[in-house]
Amino acid sequence: MIQNRLCFLFCACFLLLPASAVSRAEAERDFIKGDIRTKNQIVKSCGDSVLCERAVKFAIDAHRVLGEDDEVSTLLQTSLDFLSPDSVPSERKSSLAADIGEAFSSFASAGVKIAALDKMQYFRSLQNVAMVNDYLAYRSGISAATLVKTPMDSVSRKAVEVLGIIGNRTSFCTLLTACISDAWPQDDKLLEKSFSDISRGCESDVMDIYQSASAGQKLKLMQILSKNTVISKKCRGEVAQKALSDTIYNTGGISRGFVSQSDADLYVISLETLAAVKWTQAARLATDSFDTARLSFEARQMVSEDFAKCIIHIAEVAADNTGQVLSLYLDFLNKGMEAGKTPVKAVLLSVIKALGGLGDKAAFDYLLYVTYLDYPSDVTKAAKVALAQLKW
Repeated sequence: MIQNRLCFLFCACFLLLPASAVSRAEAERDFIKGDIRTKNQIVKSCGDSVLCERAVKFAIDAHRVLGEDDEVSTLLQTSLDFLSPDSVPSERKSSLAADIGEAFSSFASAGVKIAALDKMQYFRSLQNVAMVNDYLAYRSGISAATLVKTPMDSVSRKAVEVLGIIGNRTSFCTLLTACISDAWPQDDKLLEKSFSDISRGCESDVMDIYQSASAGQKLKLMQILSKNTVISKKCRGEVAQKALSDTIYNTGGISRGFVSQSDADLYVISLETLAAVKWTQAARLATDSFDTARLSFEARQMVSEDFAKCIIHIAEVAADNTGQVLSLYLDFLNKGMEAGKTPVKAVLLSVIKALGGLGDKAAFDYLLYVTYLDYPSDVTKAAKVALAQLKW
């Protein structure tokens, strides 16, 4: 009689248990008893986080014994995919982060690595970040050394995305170096987004990377900095000033043209960056560089469009003598026009516009003289507009 009552109470209590508790208990029992394929199906059908944790640990232990095995890899990938970060207590997250790191490092399967990377953003550890940094540095180094460029592989792409969320200063340097090294030129936008998102506090690293970069890498770095609005203006201005200085003094003085086409290109993009961030600390340097730019243009090392842009940019970060320097150049162009040497219109217009923007009254005589010469109507019109902008 007593036994019947106990049996009745046990059955009643069992029936009162939540359905999830019953299904979890059954799933755990079937998981323990089942083969690897069965385990994978149970994880898929149950989706319970505790069971997913158990499956992750089982797969890692099995891999240590069996080595690479497709069924074990599939089980691990499924378990990681179904693992819910919100369901894991804080006291178990550190241990699970270590398991995720081992899954990434020891399994060859791309699917497992991608699933592990995805979970690293929820179960964070410094060791895992360092491991992914090393992985991406290795992969990007191989790709950068390859002549025929291919798109980023799926694991590297996921690593780039995740480092843009959990990365540190080393991650920033790894991502930026991969970008300027042309590791995956088709994926530059992804690389730039990721290193930009973690760029806070990495300003000094940008200068260090610039200092150790090759000529081609310096040019690409400046192309990035000229348009990147996430990296601080201070950082962009300081590196652009350094680049401008390097291009000018590579020959030992500013009285010569640039020693190479890459220096000329770097000069143009550096000035563009200085103007974009209004980096007036480099004002004197920019104005002093005008003679170098002019000689390079006259030697056909710099196209007229670039030279015209440089004139505008020099005026945008003007020093106290910029108006005088550009006025004397306009005088040179006017005298050439008198002698039958018609100046390049784009260059002439840029000088006139720059002088008008500066408003330096020292330019008055030279601008006025433009209106007396046989220039096209749009040039004389621009000179009249510039004359009206002078400050008296």
